[in-house]
Amino acid sequence: MIYEKEVSETSFEEVDDITDATVVTASCNVKTGSEYDGSELKVSLVVVGYKGKFLRSFNSESVTFTSADEGVKKLTTQLDIENKDIDGVKDTMNDVMIDRLRLTRERIASMADGIRDVVKLPDPVGKITENFTRPNGINVSKMRVPMGVVAIIYESRPNVTSDAAALAVKSGNACVLRGGKEAFNSNSAITDIMRKAIAKEGFNPDIVELVRDTSRESATALMKMNKYVDVLIPRGGKGLIRACVENSKVPVIETGAGNCHLYIDESADLGKALKIALNAKCSRPSVCNAIETVLVHRSVAEKFLPDMARVLRDDRIAAGLAPVELRLCDDAARII
Repeated sequence: MIYEKEVSETSFEEVDDITDATVVTASCNVKTGSEYDGSELKVSLVVVGYKGKFLRSFNSESVTFTSADEGVKKLTTQLDIENKDIDGVKDTMNDVMIDRLRLTRERIASMADGIRDVVKLPDPVGKITENFTRPNGINVSKMRVPMGVVAIIYESRPNVTSDAAALAVKSGNACVLRGGKEAFNSNSAITDIMRKAIAKEGFNPDIVELVRDTSRESATALMKMNKYVDVLIPRGGKGLIRACVENSKVPVIETGAGNCHLYIDESADLGKALKIALNAKCSRPSVCNAIETVLVHRSVAEKFLPDMARVLRDDRIAAGLAPVELRLCDDAARII
């Protein structure tokens, strides 16, 4: 049974007759400061929770392949959407942050490949991960099941929109996406493609939903919707993660802020290690897996560190590129 029901955040009235799935339009008047225009936050949610039988039969492979294929065709012919995002922030954001927003044909193709990679993963739903028999003869099994409605609040990274939606669909969950306002146009286009692909396969497109209100208040309101959201995942920096942990009424999966390491062992090929350090830091410093820490074995530090300083700092200055700032421990500073 699928039906629509208007509810208010202030009352959070219970929906008692949920069967397989319920589409809920949750409307809430957000009381905020003067900058907010007073409009309502409307989010369509598919409430599944522990009664998520509806999504168990979901053909995630068909939908995600359709999304990937249509995404490449549509977004590569509409690259002006990202220009709208960049035009809106080019005077207020640095080049590294703007690079996060930029969509190119290559990046769109990479996003589609990421969706296809998710499709190839084994279906996790219904898998028995543990099975044992108690002394009294009772058989106990641990089964992987969908969590329900997963809300994901993230910063201005368009690729996260497709990644998060694909992972949610693959694992049998509905998702509510709340991206950064700087990437609104790109996020909207990507979400629309995913929703059309879902509808094309005969399923309710509301299992993937984007919060179209980009105000800070909408994110706060989403954190309070514990009657309809089963888990919240923040993806971003320390400030975003802390805000979710401190303010959310929805259970939060707290992720790390990130500190990617490169370790150079005494047995390492130092020439290759230099190339890895340069690529991992400078090819795209805006991405979350760019390295931030290099650990070097003492026995090769005298040889490796001066070369690393040259490649990351001196050579880049000579080439007219931004140098990498090196923050050194006392021993490394002495060597360099």
